[in-house]
Amino acid sequence: MNGEIVAEHIAIVGMACRFPGAANLIEFWSNLAGGVESIRSFSEAALLAAGVDPEVVRDPAYVRRAAALDDVESFDAALFGLTAREAELLRQAKSVLKDMDDRLTREAQQTDSVDRVKTVFAGTVKLVPAFDVVGGAELGQALSGSATLVGDAFQPVKWFQRAARVHAGAGRLRRVGLYTGALGTPLPAFEIAQLPYKSSARWVALPFPTEDERPPSGRVSIALLGPTPWPLNEPWAGLLMDEWNEPIPLTAEETGLAFHYDDPGAEAAQTVLVAVPPGNAEFWDLPSLLATLNETFDLAKIRAVDGDLLGELSQALPAIYLAANPAQETIETDFAELRIDDARIMKMDLG
Repeated sequence: MNGEIVAEHIAIVGMACRFPGAANLIEFWSNLAGGVESIRSFSEAALLAAGVDPEVVRDPAYVRRAAALDDVESFDAALFGLTAREAELLRQAKSVLKDMDDRLTREAQQTDSVDRVKTVFAGTVKLVPAFDVVGGAELGQALSGSATLVGDAFQPVKWFQRAARVHAGAGRLRRVGLYTGALGTPLPAFEIAQLPYKSSARWVALPFPTEDERPPSGRVSIALLGPTPWPLNEPWAGLLMDEWNEPIPLTAEETGLAFHYDDPGAEAAQTVLVAVPPGNAEFWDLPSLLATLNETFDLAKIRAVDGDLLGELSQALPAIYLAANPAQETIETDFAELRIDDARIMKMDLG
């Protein structure tokens, strides 16, 4: 080489590519050489999950084929000017679309309408099949008095925001509301029905200033989202997002504490040996300490007595302690009658 650079000269330093059906250059060249078709067909469920308009999908002239890249979430976000946060959101969106595609594919295979709904929601909510409303007149009164029951229209919103923090179903519904609100379609306002219905009652979720205004027990509060007015004379069906019992605590409660613990093996000493070093030694040495202990054990054995030496007193060992109460204020064990009976027996034997 003479160092001269000619404009027509090209130096291929390296090549990399990703195409539909080919993750690298070798696969791409193999597809070209083998005439492999890399355009794929998509089902109606997959296209709907990807956000394609249903009318477009069902159009006979619409071609359900495309050249799609696999593993698109692994692309170099920085190369395309995307931040790490934007790339993470894109990855999550792709994951959601794939999950929805799988659910819609399984849903299309179901024949029962209830099973189809359960497949889509994957058990996150309870499906309430069509049922006739019992007590529709009382429920209608409760719904018509919803505004009076809650007072401030913002109270159900505050209650729902707090409940969503501690109840999973309410939390899922709140997230749905956030998503739909961001898309310009917020959730409708809650309608609150409280049963048994009383026109003068206050909503049980509202704070009460005094104990005299404490809500009575046995009240059922229902927060409804749906079309209004509610068709009380027609069957209802819907999704049960969450349910719970919520007792209102008292200002004072009687309670107790119980503890369980292991009894420690270390206990206070029953005998204390007090000794001084023998002779004029200022400190103890090991031989003198051992000799003192051994002498103490020997003396204890000599001074100890056994049952044979105690005679009749040995029958009291081990001793039995019985309650005695001369004042007759509580339960006691009284052997007086036994002593009287023994005396009578002895008198009869002597007589």
